[in-house]
Amino acid sequence: MTNQLFLKAEKYTENILRFRISYKDVFQESLTERYNIIRLQTEEIIPNASIEPSGTITMPESTGSRINQFSAYPFSDFDNLSWSDHERIRQMILKYADEPSEGSVIGEPDDIINTRENNAPDKAAKNTQGSIIKIPMQNDERFFGLGSSSEGRLQLRSGIYRIWAQYQVSEMPAPLILSTDGYGILINSTTKTYFDVGHSKENEMFIYSEGDEPDIFLLQGENLQALINQYTELTGKPYLMPQWAYGLTFCGHTQEDQFSTMNHAYLFRKNNIPIDVYSLETQWMQKNYDYSTDKQWNSELYIPDRPDFRGWKYPEDIKKLMFIHRLKSMGFNLLLWLCVDEDLSKEAENRLLLEQGENGIPGFTSWFDHLNRFLNDGARGYKLDPSYTIHENPDRDYYNGYTDKEMHLINQVLLTKLHFQNVRENQGYRPFHHYCGGYMGTQHWGASTTGDNGGAAEVVPIILNQGFNGHMNVSCDMLERVKDLKEGIHFGFLLPWSQLNSWTFINYPWLLGEEETNIFRYYSQLRYRLMPYIYSTAREGHETGMPIARAMPIVYEDDLACDTLTHQYMLGDFLLVGTYSDTIYLPEGKWINYFTGEKINGRQTIKAHVPENRGGPLFIKAGAIIPQHPFYNYIDPNRNDTLILEIYPGGNSSFTIYEDDGETFAHENGAYSKTNISVQQHNGLTIEIAPRAGLISNTPEKREIIFKIRHSKPKTISVNNSKLTEEDDWVYYQEQNETVFKVSDSKNRVKPITIYIE
Repeated sequence: MTNQLFLKAEKYTENILRFRISYKDVFQESLTERYNIIRLQTEEIIPNASIEPSGTITMPESTGSRINQFSAYPFSDFDNLSWSDHERIRQMILKYADEPSEGSVIGEPDDIINTRENNAPDKAAKNTQGSIIKIPMQNDERFFGLGSSSEGRLQLRSGIYRIWAQYQVSEMPAPLILSTDGYGILINSTTKTYFDVGHSKENEMFIYSEGDEPDIFLLQGENLQALINQYTELTGKPYLMPQWAYGLTFCGHTQEDQFSTMNHAYLFRKNNIPIDVYSLETQWMQKNYDYSTDKQWNSELYIPDRPDFRGWKYPEDIKKLMFIHRLKSMGFNLLLWLCVDEDLSKEAENRLLLEQGENGIPGFTSWFDHLNRFLNDGARGYKLDPSYTIHENPDRDYYNGYTDKEMHLINQVLLTKLHFQNVRENQGYRPFHHYCGGYMGTQHWGASTTGDNGGAAEVVPIILNQGFNGHMNVSCDMLERVKDLKEGIHFGFLLPWSQLNSWTFINYPWLLGEEETNIFRYYSQLRYRLMPYIYSTAREGHETGMPIARAMPIVYEDDLACDTLTHQYMLGDFLLVGTYSDTIYLPEGKWINYFTGEKINGRQTIKAHVPENRGGPLFIKAGAIIPQHPFYNYIDPNRNDTLILEIYPGGNSSFTIYEDDGETFAHENGAYSKTNISVQQHNGLTIEIAPRAGLISNTPEKREIIFKIRHSKPKTISVNNSKLTEEDDWVYYQEQNETVFKVSDSKNRVKPITIYIE
């Protein structure tokens, strides 16, 4: 490189450093900064950081950086590059050149499909500008991340990957890669970026971005969990959804009307299949695929809650008689299908003006405003379809002056962010909306699905790789593209949230066949009993970035056998889920087969015993504390006067139960309760339940705690030094190897409850 390079090296926290390189001593604001996707703190210039004309950056030891030297430089034409750099970029682009840049979204009407241009990518033609980053790699380093760009792998070394949102190919990419050597690299770009992770050169990471100025965040931490925490400090902590959103969502058939919707809701309840969310497909709108702000209810199928029927004006309280409120009275929350074809930069720019105290863009009306009408009718959220937003729009003249080259990736975040902000500001409750596209920061604004990719084995690594990006609210379309329904049910219900999509299929649980219906009922009830465990795990993720469904290397980073495990994961701290295979690897420790009670030592791969009426392996880690509720048909945070603690003794362990109102944002201001439970095993078993930290409006005056101890029969049990009487106060079930007893808890308790089992 012959041109002078300028370096701006900044320190935001002890563990977050930023490096920007330019030919000019002026550094532009990035789109991620402008739209508050990246949350920057007051920076501190790093003294003595330097850049050579070759692009080599040297950092002083005072930064504590795990990487003391790397290179980064912009270029204005490929002719400026060495032959080897030019060839590496060419090979990267050629790898993806034959993939169409877009295709029709499943279900789009023909008139939309036929009017869209086919924007095939430029097959490795010379770009006019770009940037390159080169980072040395140690022999024993392993790498994780990049979201859905990871191509079905967990460990990324030796591969080439492209960061670009593409329908059914890579819908939720992230320009973040994490190293087991204690650092992570986030490329702050909204253009196409390619990662060569030791593919061309064994010990060098080569990153090429179409952005013209390298903008690099260096994250530092002692392990992958710490790095995920740093990343979510920078791009936003995962969103804590309303509690009911962690239950089951059902998307009805496209030919339903309000009577079949109500009947199906009734059948869920009659069949004791718990569910919280009913989602309507495109038929709820008068015009199919209506992108406008003039959309109306399809009154031939669904009479809205504010009816003007045949000229009759109904009083306001008539709403109680209409279908949405009938659904609500049965414990259902309604979601509506939605697609968007808007210049989201104009929405974002108008919001910036308003946030700065200005009047906004003259004559501008937010596209999202009209959605409040349907929320006011009683709907609680939207299923955001990928149509248009996930597609490239190269001919669009964006309001902010950028092109689709810079806007396509950030649109995947702006859609969910702008929708979230609209609902929060106008409705006041935590919204539930999900979308299959994403990019950096997606985890902060909503939930995701794997979209039209279905729910078979191929989507397991897609979901797991989102966890390296701190995105915890990810699910799939249960049973879609699944050969064995039992396996699909097992996987679908043991995810952060669960969705069954009927769409144009007959995916109604009571019509699956008697055996499959019973299996569906079993897993749905299991999930709902586990809700205190799942919701408490979600709160942990909201605070730390830890995903709910955790790829094995996140938990067992030093165990190299975990690097290739794309068919299993930890669900929270204590549940090990195997999917689409009865072969499972058990890490260090002792494990208990949830279905059979069999105890097995870890550090081995086994063929798990899975009963005929179950769909896959499920193991409990010894030491587990699993809070549960009695069976309920839907989630109601006010039904909390009974708590079940299932404990699998195995050394010392703890778990914190989290509770809030399940609906509002009051938890952000401290309106929540935490109860820590600890277990110590030494010459007996000691269980301690700490007093609640914090009280909330729905904290019950009295609560019954039911203990289920999965261990051999005790000699004695005492509670706060008072001995319980066998048979009167506790009972041992030999077949289940389980001891059951109850303890009464009070709202204002200030001392621990201590239980000793000999």
